[in-house]
Amino acid sequence: MEFKMVVDKSITEQVQEFQLIAKKIALYGIALDKNIHVGAIVSKHPPSWKVYRSKLLDKKEDFTLEQLLQHLQIE
Repeated sequence: MEFKMVVDKSITEQVQEFQLIAKKIALYGIALDKNIHVGAIVSKHPPSWKVYRSKLLDKKEDFTLEQLLQHLQIE
């Protein structure tokens, strides 16, 4: 299964869909590491978000999923 951002839906909506997928996977006893979860979301932003994506990836701190969602809503 591949998760790829699309331009016809909001980023927030797509992140919520990804979270639902992660929860379904967790029901089978497979937990996603939080850093991988956040990294997957950041890395799959559309090309128009390239500068923002690079800014997030260059930060030294690890983001929680909640912090990432706050950043996305502001952006």
